[in-house]
Amino acid sequence: MDTFELDLVSFRKTYLIPTHIFSQLQKHQICLNPAGLGIGKTESNIQCMTSPLFLNHYTQIFYLTETHNNLLEVHDKIKLVVGEDNILVLQRRPEELCKELNVQWKDFEKRGLSYYARKHLCKKICMVNGVHGCEWIDQLSKKTITSKKIIFCVADYILVNPGFIVDIVSKCKGSKILFIIDEAKIFKNNNLGVITFKDFSNFKNILFDLVEDISTTASEKIIIDTWIQTLKKLDRNPNKSFATTLPIINWGLKLNNQKLGIRKFKDYCYIGYKLQKISTLHPDYYWYDKKTASFNFVDLIKIKNANILVTVANIPREIIKIKLDRTNIKTIVPTFGKIHPGTKVYNLKINYGSKKYFRHKSKQLFDLFAQMISKNIRNSETTLLITNKEFINFVREKFESVLKKLCGENIIIVTDSFERYDLSNPFILPLISYGICGLNAFQQIKNVICLSSYYINDDILNDKINELLPEFRKIRFTIGQDKKGNRVAIPSEELVSDSENKYLCKVANDLLYMFETAITEQVVGRIRFITNSRTVLLQNNSKFSFFVHKEFSSLKEVRRHFGLKTHRDSTYSKKKEETLELQARGIDMDEIIKKLGISRATYYRYIYISK
Repeated sequence: MDTFELDLVSFRKTYLIPTHIFSQLQKHQICLNPAGLGIGKTESNIQCMTSPLFLNHYTQIFYLTETHNNLLEVHDKIKLVVGEDNILVLQRRPEELCKELNVQWKDFEKRGLSYYARKHLCKKICMVNGVHGCEWIDQLSKKTITSKKIIFCVADYILVNPGFIVDIVSKCKGSKILFIIDEAKIFKNNNLGVITFKDFSNFKNILFDLVEDISTTASEKIIIDTWIQTLKKLDRNPNKSFATTLPIINWGLKLNNQKLGIRKFKDYCYIGYKLQKISTLHPDYYWYDKKTASFNFVDLIKIKNANILVTVANIPREIIKIKLDRTNIKTIVPTFGKIHPGTKVYNLKINYGSKKYFRHKSKQLFDLFAQMISKNIRNSETTLLITNKEFINFVREKFESVLKKLCGENIIIVTDSFERYDLSNPFILPLISYGICGLNAFQQIKNVICLSSYYINDDILNDKINELLPEFRKIRFTIGQDKKGNRVAIPSEELVSDSENKYLCKVANDLLYMFETAITEQVVGRIRFITNSRTVLLQNNSKFSFFVHKEFSSLKEVRRHFGLKTHRDSTYSKKKEETLELQARGIDMDEIIKKLGISRATYYRYIYISK
């Protein structure tokens, strides 16, 4: 083993083993493992979930990941150790069984009426199709969950219900529960909740009706009255703090609320969950927007009486902390700061790849990249291409044409169904867009080229800041450059106090990194360049978290470094070669000139210069 491999093995044995992670979880409620791309975070999670330490201590272990494919890969490894009978994979609603009621189901889901749908639509459709009990209905019941050791689900469960963790813990009282959140998008997605004034008024109207309903019990009327009085205060002054958290509406009352609401209002929405969330927040985190006539609030992920292990790369700790309702979080694994000695990372810092200029400058860029790919092919090396999602079809059409002229008709650019192709063939070029994560199909590819740049604008950055820190939502940042030409977030005015200025600038730059640079790092990381010998060509004005061997400020510098020609030079060489070849075959001068579309003077220049 070389020094790099020894260091990597030592790092894994020190920080990624179950004993270390378990000991840290016993000291801290929430732990963060931010080890870099390809270092082994997911493999560490698998070792933990199959370790007697974890299995004996925790009653249930929930594993949440970004995509269903990621989930299945881990599931297949776990079941070999703990057995299929001890595992539950939470499924999406089986739409194929819902059949003709599926449209109605989706409408109810959108309006927060899932509980009503479970009680009425599910029963109705199961009777129609002769299905006796749908497993999906009961998969989140206490009986089902507590009968399994490891529960797999996609992180969308938290996106739909930020109180998912609290709900699970309350269902499984007395259980020791661990939630492992692996590379989940819940830390990147919008967490701004909205309640329209119309939905607010309809909901309050139904509460008044329930107080008068003869089926409502005395204890339920007390709960409803508390809700009514609190909502009246919110209606009068949306920016005033709630005195207490709203009491929980029991299942029977919830069903009656939804049933009566549907009967009375055609477009009724159940907003009880959202209002309960608002009642737990500081006034800075909810407000009334007069322009849209709606209540807005920050829908943070709630944590209660459970251990959380977050394993993510490229998401700053402060962002995770804010998303988890500013709960303290302990970093238990350092970032592995080294890169494979055989890897070379280059960065082209010009604006040609930006959305504004890419199509216009694509001819020059494509000529450069085509020559690089031609070299890779001659060396029998594979290449992964990356561009913005909106340029996928443009690149596939235009760039493939350029490549075919230079490298031959065998070239194919592939944009989906990658498993159907032999990606070890240098002539097959997979093309993916920024934002792709979790795909492991490209781990053996030797080179990656970013054909375009990935940037966000000022408005997106400010929207992200305001979603996280609404108390500062009137403050704006612009994206500028530091002395080294790297993009940075700059406050457009003097903010608040020195300490708050420092904190806001840190969060703003963390967000700029997460939504711009980190997305680039994630997608090039598909070829596992940190732990393997690879060549990476980036195209961003960013400060990356890994070492960049050389940066270029012009295409001329790239050509000089890699020994490439300009489009004019390469065209000249090709025409010259064709002229000499035709002359050697005895073809007449006039016929050569006509066939190649060159002038008589050019013909003589090719012939005489060659001699």
